[in-house]
Amino acid sequence: MRGEIANPILRAPSAAGVTVHELTDGEFATVVLEGVQPVEVLAIPRSAVLSDQQGEYVLSIGADNKAEQRRIQLGQSTPTIAAVIAGLAAGDKVIVEGLQRVRPGQTVSPGPASALILSSMKAAADGTAPQADHGASGKTRAADDKP
Repeated sequence: MRGEIANPILRAPSAAGVTVHELTDGEFATVVLEGVQPVEVLAIPRSAVLSDQQGEYVLSIGADNKAEQRRIQLGQSTPTIAAVIAGLAAGDKVIVEGLQRVRPGQTVSPGPASALILSSMKAAADGTAPQADHGASGKTRAADDKP
């Protein structure tokens, strides 16, 4: 992509004919490209996303409080929030803590829901932070673990 930006003069040309501009050669800048329409996606903590050779997945809570592996497809994410574009729906419960102790098919005890665990994230053109408005799950532990 190519763009053009203004580079205002800070100081008029000196006796040596050198003009000082606000931007100088070799400087770097961070550029954020804004979309026209906001995009709504589901967001989960990045720590809840696991991966293997087949791709990314999460451990979710299914029927009868049994842990199940769900393959997901990630969209544009941040280091702390993962945007899920396929594989989960609003209201699905995702295990975010104690992942090392849980195996698919194991009975778990869901904890209180957190508003940020599975939320509707608006990747708005103004660059606002994700909005947490669809709480889904919280901490879980395996049924045979001690509280």
